[in-house]
Amino acid sequence: MLGAGESSSQRFSVTNNNGWITSAAKSKSTLSGGFTGAGALTFNGTGKTVLVGASSHTGGTTVSQGALELQNGSLGSGSVTVATGAELRGSGTIDGEVQVFGLLKPGNSPGYLAMNSSVTMNSGSTFQQDIAGTIQASQLTPIGATGYYSFMNITNGQFIINSGSILKPMLQNLFSTDESGYGSTPYTPKLGDQFRIITAAGGINGRFSSLVQPDGLASGTQFVSFYNMNSSNSLDLAVVPSSYKTTISSASGNRNAQSVGWVLDQITQANTSGTSTSIQDKLLYSISNQTSGSGIASYAQSLAGEVYAAAVATIAQTTQRVQQAVLTRLGDTMGLGLPNSMTNAAGNTALMNTTNTALNGGVASSAVSTNPNVNPANESFSNGNVWGELAYQKGNRASDSYSGGWNSNLYQLVFGSDFIKANGLTVGGGFALSSTTLNPTYGSGTIQQGSLFAYGKMPVKEYVVDAMASFGLNSSNLSRGDITNLSGGFSNKSINGNDALISLGLSRPIDLDTNLRVTPFARVIWQMVTQSSVNEGDVASALSVNSYTGNGVRGVIGAAVGSKTNNPMTEKYTYRAYVGVGADSSGLLNPTMNASLAGLSTSITTPNAGAAFVQAGLYGTAKIADNAYAYAGLSGEARSGQTLGAVNVGVKIQF
Repeated sequence: MLGAGESSSQRFSVTNNNGWITSAAKSKSTLSGGFTGAGALTFNGTGKTVLVGASSHTGGTTVSQGALELQNGSLGSGSVTVATGAELRGSGTIDGEVQVFGLLKPGNSPGYLAMNSSVTMNSGSTFQQDIAGTIQASQLTPIGATGYYSFMNITNGQFIINSGSILKPMLQNLFSTDESGYGSTPYTPKLGDQFRIITAAGGINGRFSSLVQPDGLASGTQFVSFYNMNSSNSLDLAVVPSSYKTTISSASGNRNAQSVGWVLDQITQANTSGTSTSIQDKLLYSISNQTSGSGIASYAQSLAGEVYAAAVATIAQTTQRVQQAVLTRLGDTMGLGLPNSMTNAAGNTALMNTTNTALNGGVASSAVSTNPNVNPANESFSNGNVWGELAYQKGNRASDSYSGGWNSNLYQLVFGSDFIKANGLTVGGGFALSSTTLNPTYGSGTIQQGSLFAYGKMPVKEYVVDAMASFGLNSSNLSRGDITNLSGGFSNKSINGNDALISLGLSRPIDLDTNLRVTPFARVIWQMVTQSSVNEGDVASALSVNSYTGNGVRGVIGAAVGSKTNNPMTEKYTYRAYVGVGADSSGLLNPTMNASLAGLSTSITTPNAGAAFVQAGLYGTAKIADNAYAYAGLSGEARSGQTLGAVNVGVKIQF
């Protein structure tokens, strides 16, 4: 029986009859002589017994009550059992296997504890981890000094964690009054702090069922635990946000980053309750070293896969560019072939008759042609003609609170032919080949598209009706880096889909004077885009992106103005300009895709471009042969958050 405050340097021999050391209640007693012999040793009583010397007894040690503390001491080779309600703590070396049913606390406010055999945390047990700084304790760490955190090193064996055990970090009230760290300011862990608290040569087996958040953490932070990360055979604590989504939002992270933040919050909750998967822990571990809200926001955004939604929006723009090429060709003979009363009640009947002839396949006479080589006696072509166009379009979508932006470069070849031209009716078709390079904030891509289209226009009383339909196939090669370094990045070369467009327009040509024709127009367009699903792989940072099907509607009203004598087959030069305003529904303009990250649902969207837009264009033609003309144009479209600018050149041949 040890009295309160009693100390002894006597060396004790534990015989086969075993031995008992009883500590007085609420007392601290110190033994510095150590124990020898083959017997078992039991510590009981509700006080604390401190062992300073080396012990070599082989019969094992049981802490049945109270606390047994090592101060650079050691226990013999026999097994050690810490009973429910009892404590084993301190700095030193323990040779035998340790079974913990009570509390195990490495260090003396913090310190280093070496284990030469396996340690098992049983159901109901608690592992207390003292943290008074960012320096890992070692054998040379002074007892009771601040600035360190405790470390347990198992040099020969496993750290086995059974279900129902608890991990309990501590930040405050770590030092006793006789230690140098007493009265020091407790350390407040910061975002990005990581603490390797246990290493076991034989590995970590199992995980704690719960992690108790200590008093003294900074507002908005919490501890999470990681097991065997990167085959380290270690257990680590890290300081992360209490809510990733809130932290990202506070740092002005965009909606995609916040969606990833929501995933990280679900993983964090699972981690602290001991139910997270290995994949989820790897993802959380990869971001746990971020030290600021802005760093976390950028990291999360890079995980979001914004390139996939950007590709869908870009495919829709490419199909619209094909439509613009077709409408430009239909507009080359703006108002030609229409009854004179449609354009000007007092118009020049002779001129209209001549231009009707041109539209229906004939060559205008020299009376209306600026080409001196036209033969007035030869006024007929066959009805067939072909045209081809090369276009380049530069697009820019600005970053905003929804997503990172991108720029795109579209290269497009369009070929068509008018199959029928008679009495103002035009019917034709063709195909388009497009290649777009895409450069979002995180990632890159190339989109190949091929489409077939049909078009037509016809007069209906005083108006002209035009229509177009197209259907295409697209194939995307999209890639993005892996900020976690868990892989070399992600490249997906076989993302396939379809795109379709149907448009219907109405226009009314009006002659303002002998040289100028104005044509108000209105048009409605429906589009659909599909994209196949994507599975980036099995690493923690890989996305699984669901297939996408979306559609959108566009409406445009505007007016075109051009030279009245505007048949490019008969005039040396013609010109035309237009301006329009319109609006898009949000479906394809700002698509949102569903995905999963580490097995949890997330979403990917684009910057929120404004629905309303303005567009304008300027086109000109130049006759290059009796049956051919070349053309060139500039066009653009602008809305809140997005601009598109295009230049196109082409040729049309009639035969």
